[in-house]
Amino acid sequence: MNSPNSEVKCFNEGIWVKGHYFRNRLGFAPMSRLSSLEGIPRQDTLDLLIRRASSGISVVYTEAILSDQCSAQGLPGQSLISTSEQVMLWKKTVNAVHDAGAIAIAQLNHCGRLALPEFNPAGKVIGPSSIAAPQIERTSGRPYPPPVEMSLSDIEQVIEGFVKSAKAAVQAGFDGVEVHGAHGYLLHQFLSKQSNQREDQFGGNIVNRCRMIRHILAALKQAIPDSCLLSFRLSDCIGADNSDSAFTDIEEYQSIINELSKESVDVLSLATHNFNAKAWNSDHSLLEITRKLWKGPLFVAGGVYDKETANAALQNADLVLVGKSLLLNPNWYHFANAGWPLKKLTRENSKVAYGELILI
Repeated sequence: MNSPNSEVKCFNEGIWVKGHYFRNRLGFAPMSRLSSLEGIPRQDTLDLLIRRASSGISVVYTEAILSDQCSAQGLPGQSLISTSEQVMLWKKTVNAVHDAGAIAIAQLNHCGRLALPEFNPAGKVIGPSSIAAPQIERTSGRPYPPPVEMSLSDIEQVIEGFVKSAKAAVQAGFDGVEVHGAHGYLLHQFLSKQSNQREDQFGGNIVNRCRMIRHILAALKQAIPDSCLLSFRLSDCIGADNSDSAFTDIEEYQSIINELSKESVDVLSLATHNFNAKAWNSDHSLLEITRKLWKGPLFVAGGVYDKETANAALQNADLVLVGKSLLLNPNWYHFANAGWPLKKLTRENSKVAYGELILI
């Protein structure tokens, strides 16, 4: 596919990314439902992915699958892809997504300090440094505890976990694997000076703070087939529900993008609260800034809810990932394509989708 250019794009255009054909420029964003029992998602959660693939979009991302069974978990009900039973269940889902004409990408994540110890098999919370997250854990209303600063052995185990889970995703037939480095989770914690105050090779300057992520990306490139897409998700905000910035300024962000560019990442997936919001008191959005820095395929999520906003985002991105609008409206793609007037949805609107209702 072509990298950044000046041509006007619309969401019905198909694109090629590393040998994979995306039938249009719209996808279903990764969203966790915390519905898994023993790491296995509830069937209606999996069926939702299949139905959204059948709606006409080009790519479906899974919810955040834990990168390992030991230290990655932060909340109850999170998914895994490690046992043969889990792999086979995901494989059935991936096959159905493919039958619907869409691409399937598995997102892998480690919660790091965004965790409660009672839900972690290790019985403790780990992070780059022993600095508690500023957010309140939204399902319990409790503050997060200070994590235990990770040892070098912990870091190696986390890297190994990403590799094992990525290999399992390949076995399940996923077209790609995404490493979650956004929204204040572990890898995002390593990037930010606010959460990473280590004094070894994984902390301090930007090169060191990017080192763990680069090790993971390099290890995955060796572990998965070349045909498998490797995506990295990045945000500035420290949480999906918190818009505080993890980075100091544009210069720091630019240096991080430069470091990530040194690895063979096939897609950079940008998570925003609003793709059009100005960043760091500048005249440019995070998407616009990233587009100038990142030369490869760029996906974006945040603030897209109708045809107009989708096409606006595509002027600086190659594909748009839609979350709440697609979660709550199975016909969203067709309504947006027809130019229907659609409303922007909020987290309050989407709470019903995280309850006990079976989604249509």
